[in-house]
Formats: sequence, structure tokens, C-alpha cells
Amino acid sequence: MNPTIKGKGEDSVKKLISHFAITIAGAAILGLGAVHSAFATTRYIAQSAGAFAGGTACNGQIAITPTTFNGITNSPGDVNYICGTITGSAGSNLVTVHGSGSSGSPVTIIFDKGAVLQAPYFSASTYGINGNGAQWIVIDGGINGTIQNTANGTGIAYQQASTLVGGFGSNLTVKNLSFLNVYRHTSGDTKGGGSWGLYLRGQTNVTVGPNNTFTYCDVCIMGDWSNSSDSNWTIEGNSFADSNQDIQFGFYPAGTFSNLSIYGNKATNWANWDDAVDSYHHNFIHLFTNLPGANLAGNLWIYNNSAIGDIGATATSLIFLENNNGGSGGTMGPVYIFNNLLSKTNANVPTSSGIIATLSANGYILNNTISDAGGSGNDAFNCINSYSTGWTVENNILVGCGTYLYSQKGSIIANDNVYYGAASPQWISQSIWDTTLSSWRSSCSCDASSVTTSPNLDTTYRPQSGSSAIGLGANLTSLGITPLDSDITDNVRPSSGAWIAGAYSSSASIGPNAPVGLTATVQ
Repeated sequence: MNPTIKGKGEDSVKKLISHFAITIAGAAILGLGAVHSAFATTRYIAQSAGAFAGGTACNGQIAITPTTFNGITNSPGDVNYICGTITGSAGSNLVTVHGSGSSGSPVTIIFDKGAVLQAPYFSASTYGINGNGAQWIVIDGGINGTIQNTANGTGIAYQQASTLVGGFGSNLTVKNLSFLNVYRHTSGDTKGGGSWGLYLRGQTNVTVGPNNTFTYCDVCIMGDWSNSSDSNWTIEGNSFADSNQDIQFGFYPAGTFSNLSIYGNKATNWANWDDAVDSYHHNFIHLFTNLPGANLAGNLWIYNNSAIGDIGATATSLIFLENNNGGSGGTMGPVYIFNNLLSKTNANVPTSSGIIATLSANGYILNNTISDAGGSGNDAFNCINSYSTGWTVENNILVGCGTYLYSQKGSIIANDNVYYGAASPQWISQSIWDTTLSSWRSSCSCDASSVTTSPNLDTTYRPQSGSSAIGLGANLTSLGITPLDSDITDNVRPSSGAWIAGAYSSSASIGPNAPVGLTATVQ
């Protein structure tokens, strides 16, 4: 089985056109610098001008229209509420922000309870919400704020590229917002490319999350960097469903980006983006540095994520680190991949790169639980496929894959792993195929303490009593990776003694279940 790489290092570039920058008025008083001021403005934006009825914060307030708002320059400290449902025309930009916030006094765009921004489809170039380079912005969906396309997708009114939010500058926070139905794609449709939820480019200090929800995107979070000084992006605590790629991050044209953390996210179902001509190569997380001079450096951490579901027949990976381009690409790493739960629930689909595939050199795959529903021959996935050298694979649970571990360069450090449940167990070191753990140990000079006995996982992938994972894992506290010292649910691992292999630090049988259905009686 010689997997075919299905990645596309799309150097997708879109113009950042026009302005979206909702700002917050602050004042420099007596030389004290920017502070929250009594003169900061709170605005209420609704479909129609005048007294607004509904919602919570907006109820009874005098609202302005998006057109009026788009002509206003915000100041540090300003707060702008989205009120009720605001509907734009097909291919439109609905909200454009002018003016930046400042450190300590961001411009805030907050969705009132139940507020919705929508259009049949928003413009791919000017976006539903356009930031126009504005900095120090907070977009807060509040309790249940939504931005969505209402008529874009397979078999409905429009089949158009579209982006819901984009164009902001540095120091951006986006949280608590639902990005829905960018392109409602069903299997067999070759259209839908360029339908993005959130577009990030050329920014420093970006936080996406927590509590954003993304559905039906070609790429839900599309990120690329354009300056050598871009750095510090965090993507945390978001949910993704029914999309081709959930998170894609690459570089155009050249330069070094430092410090990327992707953690606490959940994703499911990619199969609805399959088509007969293999237009879409699904991934949960796709990082790429294919162009010369494109480099990812610093702290590169992918951890505490959960991706479970049907990945379809044309997937590349769940985590795909792409750095090939015939050897002319840039550099990436080291990348740390730990505490992730990755489960491919569909069986017998054509093999591709692997559930985790690493084309970059030097990295760590630690304490992950990786499960594959199975397959045989060319219809079996790899759990881990390392195309390059310098990777450490330790304390993982690998269940059901056609190939547990494929080391294409023959240089890998592996130990304390559980390998279990493959129909035809195998490991590959360069061209050597091994069907027993003992022969694999000889080929790789590794995995002396790994086992092939059952991890006895429950339906939530936690090890149960008698699991081979309990007490198997090495204590990795000495690596100094603070988030690794706790598990995927933030339970602290022991500072001394053996760890449990996999993403969870405790077995399902430890301690009683949490009580449910309790009632209280006041005496």
C-alpha cells in the first residue's frame, strides 16, 4: 500500500477590499493615553432606522441602518450592537467597519440575543462583514448570534464563492458567533470552492474562539500570512460540521510566521464534499508551507482537539502537515500534536496520506487516541504516515488502521504505544513491511515497550478497566509542555510515575459517574 498524497497547498489569495472596522471611542486625557471614556459611543444597528423592539440590549433603543453605520468612523471604546435579523441582497457586503480600536479599548461588534446577519450569499471579495484592515476589534456573537448565507449551495438558488467575515487587521478576537451555511454542499457537486467562513490574512495577535460554530464551508477558517512579522494566532474551542476543510493555514508569498496554537476544537462529517472527480480533499487541520521561503516556526501546537466522523472517500487526512512541492518548499516545525482524539468512522474507503500525515520534518505525536473503522488493501487508511525524518511518536493509542505507522524515511522514535485491531496488522519502515510488532521493532529500532493488546476503549474512546493503555505511557513532564501535563479534558496527569497512553488520563472505571437528575427540596 503506497498512499497517494491528495493535498493542495492552495496559495489562495483574495483582495482585502473596503472597510470593516467597528471601533470604540476612547480619549487621551491629561496624557494618560487611550482609556474608556464617557464619550465612547454605543450604537444599535438594525434593518430599519428608528425605535427597535426585540432582543435584549437592543429593545427600546433607537437603531441606525447598516448603510448609516458603514459611513461612520468608529473610535476606541465604541460598542456596536447587531439587532434582530438584518438581510442583505445576493452578493452583497452588509456591514463595513471604519476605524480601529486600541489596546485596552477595542471596538466591539456584539450580536444581541437572537441577532442574525444574512444574505442569499455574501460577496467573496467584500464579505458579509468587512474589516478593511481595522485593528483592535472584538466580534462577539453574544448568546446566539449568527451570520449566514440562506440560498447558496447544491440544488438551491445560488452556487457562488462567498466569505462571511474577512478583511480585519491585527489584534482581532472573534468569539461566540455561528458562521452557517456558507455553501450547503451535498455529495457529487463539483461547485462550492472558495466558500469560506472566516478569512484571515496578514495579521498578528488573532484569537478565534471560543464558542464559534462553522457549518458547510469549503474552508471554514482560511488563514494565510503575508508579512515576515505575522505571529501569534490562537484557534480555540470552536465547532465544525459538514465542511471540506475546517482549518487551513498557509503562506503567500514568502516569510516566516511564528506561534500557532489550535486547541479544544471539535469537528465532524466531511463526506458531503465528496464528488466523482475528486475536487475536494478533506482535512480537519491543514497547514502548508509549500512555497520557497514560507516558514512556520516558534510554538506550533495542535492539541486537545476532537475530530470524529465520516471523512468521506476523497479525504487527505484529519491532520495534514504539507511541506513538499518537490523539495522546493519552505520549512515547518517542530510541530507538537498531542491529546487529540481522531476517529475515522467510515470503513473501506481509498487510502490517502493517513489520519495524521506529516511531510514536514521534526515533530512530536504524543498521547493521541487515533481510531479507524477499518479496511483492507488499498481501502485501508494509515493511522500515522510520516513522510520525513525526526518525528517522535509516543504514548498513543492506534486502533483499527490498515497501517499503524508508516515511516517513509526510516528515521523515527516510537515507544509506549498501543497498536490494536487492524484486520491485517502492519507497520512500514521505508520499503520494509512488518506484520508483527517484533519484526517492526527490528526494522525501526524502536517501540521496545509498545504493545498489541486491547486498549479496551468505551464508546467515548476512554480506556476501561483492564486496558493495556493504563500504566503503559511514559511520564513526559520533563518535556516542559504545560498543556501536555493535563489530558484532553484538562484532567491533570501525575507529575511522577507512569501515564495512561492516549488522550485521556483516567480510565472510564475510575470513580463514580457524575449524578444526574438531582432535585433539591428547601426545608
